Amino acid sequence: MCVHTTSVGKALAAYLPTPRVQKILDTLAWKNARRIASPHGCIFKELERIRDQGYALDNEENSLGARCFGVPIFNQSDEVEASLGVSGTVGQVNPRTLPQLVDDLKDAAWRISAT
Repeated sequence: MCVHTTSVGKALAAYLPTPRVQKILDTLAWKNARRIASPHGCIFKELERIRDQGYALDNEENSLGARCFGVPIFNQSDEVEASLGVSGTVGQVNPRTLPQLVDDLKDAAWRISAT
C-alpha cells in the first residue's frame, strides 16, 4: 500500500518535512482514478488539510467500498512516530458516524502519544 492512498500513510506524511515527502512520492505509481492524481500540488494541499483537521481520510482510494481514517502519533520530541487508523465499509464510516469515530481515534492517539 502506498503512502498517498491510505489514511495512515497520509497521516504520517502530513507531519514529515516536505523534501522527505517529495522523495517518497517520486517513487510511487499514480494509477487509481480515485487517488490524488499527481505527486505535485494536490497531494501537498491534502497534507495541509490533514494537519488542519488532525486526521486523514482514505475515501475508497486504496480499496473500493472501504473508507478509512487515520491520525498521527507523536513521540516525546513532538515528531510524528506512527499513525493509528480505523477502517470500515463506506456504509459504516459515513458523514453521520465519522465525527464520533474521529474523536475517539484522536483520543486514543493522544493517549499513546502521551506515554
